[in-house]
Amino acid sequence: AYLVLRVFVFVGGCVHGTCNADGSCACKGNYGGPTCSDCGCAHGTCNADGSCKCPGVWNGPTCSNCGCVHGTCNADGSCACKGNYGGPTCSD
Repeated sequence: AYLVLRVFVFVGGCVHGTCNADGSCACKGNYGGPTCSDCGCAHGTCNADGSCKCPGVWNGPTCSNCGCVHGTCNADGSCACKGNYGGPTCSD
């Protein structure tokens, strides 16, 4: 009889998570990927605990909601207002 043991070892281990007994990673918050090094925040950055830090008017758990009332969000978190609307969130 043979015993086969498979262990997956990643260089650097689980960057933002913990290692499971089978060698896979359990990632914190919005971190993902094989070593928990991928940030899942659409328009923001991941904090150490895996929560998202959203720029400007981007909001929501993964920074994917645009806070512009009458406009569209730019990548930097500012609004591009439609028509005669103005203000930081295009609500004026």
